[in-house]
Amino acid sequence: KDKTFFFVSTEALRERRSLTSTFSMPPAAVRGGNFAGFGAIYDPLSTDPVTGRRQVFAGGQVPVTRIDPIATAFLKKVPLPTSIGNVQNFSATPVSSNNNRQFNGRFDHHVGSNDTFMARYIQSDAESFRPFGSSDLNETLVPGFGTTIATYTRNLALSHTHIFSPTLIHDLRFGVLRVSGGQNLENQGVNFAGANGLQGVSTDPLRTGYPAVNFSGAYSSVGDPARVVSRQNTSFDLFSTTTMVRGPH
Repeated sequence: KDKTFFFVSTEALRERRSLTSTFSMPPAAVRGGNFAGFGAIYDPLSTDPVTGRRQVFAGGQVPVTRIDPIATAFLKKVPLPTSIGNVQNFSATPVSSNNNRQFNGRFDHHVGSNDTFMARYIQSDAESFRPFGSSDLNETLVPGFGTTIATYTRNLALSHTHIFSPTLIHDLRFGVLRVSGGQNLENQGVNFAGANGLQGVSTDPLRTGYPAVNFSGAYSSVGDPARVVSRQNTSFDLFSTTTMVRGPH
């Protein structure tokens, strides 16, 4: 009687929140090579024999045959504008999510009057989907290229206390902590480069997805983040403490 004590508990949190932001996306005409109204667009493969300068594409129209098929395939992933104009022409309201789960368990047992054993286990999983990326990393991602920030924690603690006498006690403690997680791309596992013949990009399965593309300020940057952070740490602790009390009290 009164020798064993144990408890378990679990809790979970699910949160969904709509976020709104605007971006500048290339309209359909630009994707098709029509740059009319943007100023002269020069052909890098032709030269005026008289002036020696590059020749201008007539009417600002780049022939469809001159558009790289990889660029065409990539633009299929990039959302079209939701309003007219070339600046702040795309508005999106994606849903962010936070999922947290935690489990706790503890077991205490008295073996006779001089020995006590304790075991405790804690598990915590936290996942947060951020459609616009992480503000901690100064990311402002176009919807469709978001990230999930995940942290998974496992903690086990064991202890044994033995009372040799009222003045001599030994305490042995052991603990292990494992933390893993990091960023997971929304498009993780999508081998865009392999499917479209794009060279010079990472082949790491954790970093596959769409390449990061910058339009030199003309439009919002698109694509998956070029940098992905991950972690996996394990630590162990072992303590052996002997307490001896001497003298009158």
